[in-house]
Amino acid sequence: MERIASSCKLPDLPKIRSFCDNVNDYAISYKTNLTISNGTMFFECHREIVTQLSSVIANILEGDPECTEICLRDISNDGLITLERLIYDDFEKFWDLENVQMKDPDSMFLLLTKYGFPIDFD
Repeated sequence: MERIASSCKLPDLPKIRSFCDNVNDYAISYKTNLTISNGTMFFECHREIVTQLSSVIANILEGDPECTEICLRDISNDGLITLERLIYDDFEKFWDLENVQMKDPDSMFLLLTKYGFPIDFD
C-alpha cells in the first residue's frame, strides 16, 4: 500500500537573537538532543536552539558533533534553572523587571560573559 505524503509540515527553526524570541513551536515539535548540567542538576534541550544563543556552546558542539551533554560546573542550581526558563519559558512572564528576583547573579554573569549567552533582552 502506498503512503500519502503528509501535508502537515514541522515548523522551521526560527532565527534566534535573544531570549525574547519564541522557540516553543519548534521545541514542542522536535525531540531534545542535548543535556545541559552542572554535575548536580540537568535539563534537556535542543542543540539547534542553544547554539544560536551561546557562541561558546556552538563552538564546543562544532568541535565535537557527537557531544550530547555539556556540563557547566560553575553554574549553580538556581542559575541552571534560570537558564532553562530563559530559553523555554514565556520571556515576558518570566522576566518581569518589577518582580524578578535574581537568586544567583554570579551564575548569570558567567552565563553572559563566559558562556556567551545574549545580553540583548529585546
